[in-house]
Amino acid sequence: MPTLKGLSGRTLVFIYTVFVICVFTVASIVILGRESKHAIDYLQNSGTKLELQAAKLFVEEYLDNAKARVKLASSNNDIIALLEGKREVNIDATLHRYEGDSRSVLFAVFNKERMVLFEDKFRHPSRANEIRIFDSMKQQASDLITPPPVYLLHNDTDHICIKIFMPVMSEGRFIGMVFGETPVDYDELFGDLIDPKERWYALTQGSVSDYINQNNLDSWLVNNTQIATAGLTLMQGINPDFLKLQSDSFMSYIYDAIAVVMGISFLFVLFAGNKVLVNPHRELEISQKELATKNSELIERERESKILATVVKAARDAVVITNRHGAIEWVNRAFEEMTGYALESVQGKKPGQFLQGDKTDANTVIRIAKSLSQGLPIKAEILNYDSKGNEYWVDIDITPITDQDGAIDRFIAIERDVTEYKKLESKLMATAKEANAANEAKSAFLATMSHEIRTPMNGVLGLTQILEKEITDPKHREALQLILSSGNHLISILNDILDISKIENQALVLEHSHFKMQEILSPVNNTYQSLCSEKGLLFEIVDKTDPNNQFIGDQVRLRQILLNLVGNALKFTQKGRITVTVSTPLQGECELTVQDTGIGIAPDRIDSVFEKFEQAETSTTRQFGGTG
Repeated sequence: MPTLKGLSGRTLVFIYTVFVICVFTVASIVILGRESKHAIDYLQNSGTKLELQAAKLFVEEYLDNAKARVKLASSNNDIIALLEGKREVNIDATLHRYEGDSRSVLFAVFNKERMVLFEDKFRHPSRANEIRIFDSMKQQASDLITPPPVYLLHNDTDHICIKIFMPVMSEGRFIGMVFGETPVDYDELFGDLIDPKERWYALTQGSVSDYINQNNLDSWLVNNTQIATAGLTLMQGINPDFLKLQSDSFMSYIYDAIAVVMGISFLFVLFAGNKVLVNPHRELEISQKELATKNSELIERERESKILATVVKAARDAVVITNRHGAIEWVNRAFEEMTGYALESVQGKKPGQFLQGDKTDANTVIRIAKSLSQGLPIKAEILNYDSKGNEYWVDIDITPITDQDGAIDRFIAIERDVTEYKKLESKLMATAKEANAANEAKSAFLATMSHEIRTPMNGVLGLTQILEKEITDPKHREALQLILSSGNHLISILNDILDISKIENQALVLEHSHFKMQEILSPVNNTYQSLCSEKGLLFEIVDKTDPNNQFIGDQVRLRQILLNLVGNALKFTQKGRITVTVSTPLQGECELTVQDTGIGIAPDRIDSVFEKFEQAETSTTRQFGGTG
């Protein structure tokens, strides 16, 4: 193999040119490719956030327009006069003025007694929520607080709509409520921002994670932003495959450009190098290579230093660098914006001298000082004061930096403003306390009402029992027995209400008493045999147990469960039969089975029926009734 000294100058230039071009090509692909990927990711994130903010503005403008219409309707003099009972008003014509193009807002009006004075026939009512909001507004007005408008996302029908509830006040008095319903069409509202394969938008008034789980959207990148005035969350879903395809396309263009530039550079360098006399000595070539390598390392270190300096300066979190004694040497722009102090005014000072105040926790200050004196990192939350004396909370993370000998050289502190988080934390604690109080009040109310209703019912049942003993006519006695059975069923329902209160208060105690199975089955048969016959259903109880067997358990609770299951089967069975089977598959155990020929439950909806106020399908509620 020939040495470099034996090669011609043209060959050396060619070899050198190929070498340099290859080095710069690899370096460009590695460095430029990495930085380009970061830039593309940044642009994609910025574009996504910009689109989300634009969509938020669309929604807010749409809601503000609908709110303005409802507010105008609630302040209309004719509506106020009608609610005060001063005169009759053509309320349909009055509200028609505020409906907008294509009746974009549909109205309903409640008076102060919660009576519906007007309700648009095309509305989709959610009466339970409407009554709850009405009662809340009325209560606030009674506390001399002007109720704010309330927004409700309504999606239990084939379309999505938002309801805006507005109180009607007259001379500081609550005289009724006007609310409007405006439809939400995502395609019309967001237009070109929606692409089924790339991105989607949706509104929710509940948990974002619940919405994602319910709609199987785990594979999408989901961003969200709060529409604070309406209490809604606007969600944006981005297909990761779309982002990757977009990024790969940009990177392909960049690599193509690098290839073109390197090709042109190769031809230019080769042409220019052939005009220069190449030194044939190998030592000079080695020296040049070593110099090029060191120069590349120096450039890389300088580039990394610039990047780190840029990152620290542009960071949103405050960065403070102090000497080993805690005196400030440097702070970034975020620190200056957070505290109001410029770097020149705080250099040489300790942060605690001008940031801490009367309400700063002394124990936290001591804990931080102790850790720093021991050369240990420390993380804490502390209350500080800015240059104007305003309080703000920071989450501070202080790390000691050591020199080559392991001695403390300086400290670096990173501070994040968590004031809003602390406010939210306090608000959540207050809300939880209010929720517990409301739940206790509800339980007390249920218990009181159940007792109040049961007292007269016991009187009715007592008189019925007396009549049963005095009347001998079989038909009349059968009717009285049916009254007794139905009354006992009602008493059982009232007991269920009391049990709900006990369960919520964790005060329900199960009994352990001896009983025979017929003591449970007979009331069930007496209650539902005639009801099933009236509906044309066959009702039978198959008891496979020994009549003399004694069982141990809570007889009342077991009968309640069986009555509820049979009642549910009766509700959802239009024809056929209902069968209750009692068996003992294993010694010491008893199994009760309720079977019916009703509509059934889809396998994927089995778990949902165990949730409060849930049914297998929303159409079930409308056809068969019930709340779930």
